[in-house]
Amino acid sequence: MVKFEFIRDTERNQEVAQFNAKLISMSSGPVGNFPSGKEYYAGTIEFTNHFGQKVQRGCIINAANHAKGMSEGNEYLCNAIIRDGQTTPLVVCSHLPASGSRATADDFGFNVSTATPVVNANPLVVA
Repeated sequence: MVKFEFIRDTERNQEVAQFNAKLISMSSGPVGNFPSGKEYYAGTIEFTNHFGQKVQRGCIINAANHAKGMSEGNEYLCNAIIRDGQTTPLVVCSHLPASGSRATADDFGFNVSTATPVVNANPLVVA
């Protein structure tokens, strides 16, 4: 079973979980606009769900991310966003490769027990 860790974004009244997914397909052009006016593409991703099953689901891709050269068949970092009062998550696929080597706490000599607590941290900014 896969565990998705949702983080509370109190500024936007939503829960956000990051995960890796394979980009199966994407639209050839923008299909809509965010309230900010920025365009987005539609896509289909494949990932392992909470029950351990491989599933294909729809997502959106920011036009700015698409412009950075995303390719079908590659794995990317995605966000599942569930806003308060909604039952269907919005899935946003970024241009960041899932296989990238991510920094660890050890890289910075970070110790969780001595960290300063942060109030109203904003882990994600969505267009």
